[in-house]
Amino acid sequence: MLLQALQAAEVLERDDGISCEVIDLRTLRPVDYPTVVDSVRRTHQLVLCGEDWRTGGFGATLLSEFHDRCFDDLDGPIQRVAMRDIPMGYSRQIEKGLIPTSDQVVEAVRRLN
Repeated sequence: MLLQALQAAEVLERDDGISCEVIDLRTLRPVDYPTVVDSVRRTHQLVLCGEDWRTGGFGATLLSEFHDRCFDDLDGPIQRVAMRDIPMGYSRQIEKGLIPTSDQVVEAVRRLN
């Protein structure tokens, strides 16, 4: 999702004048919570992007943790961009249709503003 997030940040800067901080967690264990918490303290917003399912995916755990750690610093709800809750297909075309796009990231950021 890093490439999609960077593409979305470029579109948002160019079209909307919105500057985004893009953080690549790189690992899920350990999670670099302090970096994200510091970013939320500066921006007061958070959009989580991941290639996991919306229900039961690791993104839900991250959302819960960041909600607990950043609640007082957030100006609105955390937005989440994830795969739709449908079974994963076996063809590459179906898989491409499930993985979130930069357009979905742009929409999530715009919902915050």
